[in-house]
Amino acid sequence: LKLGGIGNSGDGSKMAWALGADLLDVSYTKATYGFNPKTKTSAFVMYNGAMMVNLNGERYADESRPYKELGDMTLAQPEGIGVQIYDAATHEEAQKDPLARTDTLKKNGELYSADTIEGLAKAMGLADMTLSDVYDDSFVKEITEKGADAFGRTSLSAGNGKPAPIVKAPFYGFRATAVLLSTYCGPKIDSQARVINIFGEPIEGLWAAGEGTGGLHGAAYMSGTSVGKAVVFGKIAAESIAGKQ
Repeated sequence: LKLGGIGNSGDGSKMAWALGADLLDVSYTKATYGFNPKTKTSAFVMYNGAMMVNLNGERYADESRPYKELGDMTLAQPEGIGVQIYDAATHEEAQKDPLARTDTLKKNGELYSADTIEGLAKAMGLADMTLSDVYDDSFVKEITEKGADAFGRTSLSAGNGKPAPIVKAPFYGFRATAVLLSTYCGPKIDSQARVINIFGEPIEGLWAAGEGTGGLHGAAYMSGTSVGKAVVFGKIAAESIAGKQ
């Protein structure tokens, strides 16, 4: 899926490239995990404690990883789907998080719930899945004794929160896939926000800032950094342009 804005079609990069601009981070273009295929809305409950399983009921990722990395892992699963599964305790916490609320999913019949994991799997049409399959004894022991689970997850997100057993009914689940929101790649710029060509030289009269540039994010993306990128380099570009007048 592609959910970028109507005007987000890469025209700036194409025009700069036509003038010889060097482009950075094109190979790092990645899709973001967490979007329901039907509603095309996101819910990042995995950062509140949900576990991700594929359509065979198999867990496949450390859910605390950046959502672009989770996107890569999910697209490698059957039908590109990663089901988020969690319990009542996690659901209560997630509803307090604007990025994890599931109101839209529930309204559109995409949020499933049941009193047992087996019942949830049946309701969602997943392969037979029991609580022990998703959350075995050794897994619980690892969390309790070492603070890390079987996939090496030690926190819920970026060092915050601790993984907890999924044990409190009712249990919840919804399908999610990865979508392309934006590419985070673009023309190379220097410290004055001037666009640099493939020979390392500034292109006369051409500046760039924000998501119209590459070289900041790399292989992953930290939420909110694109805002700082736009504000900081936008100011630098304006000052650089003013100095040329």
